[in-house]
Amino acid sequence: MAQGDKFCAICGDYIGNYMTGTDNYFRMIRLKYYPKCKPMILNQQKSFSHHNRKVTYKMQNHELLAQNTLLKQQVELLREEVRILKAEVRAMYDD
Repeated sequence: MAQGDKFCAICGDYIGNYMTGTDNYFRMIRLKYYPKCKPMILNQQKSFSHHNRKVTYKMQNHELLAQNTLLKQQVELLREEVRILKAEVRAMYDD
């Protein structure tokens, strides 16, 4: 194993050497996976990301539903308070 050798993080296959001038230096530095392993990693990352978005959406939806319920209760209390105040005002003018 020479200095500058790059190996796949999944299968361990030899990707190349960025110290020799045969391959593009910057391309070799950024490579982490062998080209055959790359689609598998992308699929895993995609499914993981999709799962996280789904869980986050469900949590936010649950929080919004709880907040909506509380707001509906507050609205009902305010409507009741307005109804009582209207009745008091009518009673004052009727007398």
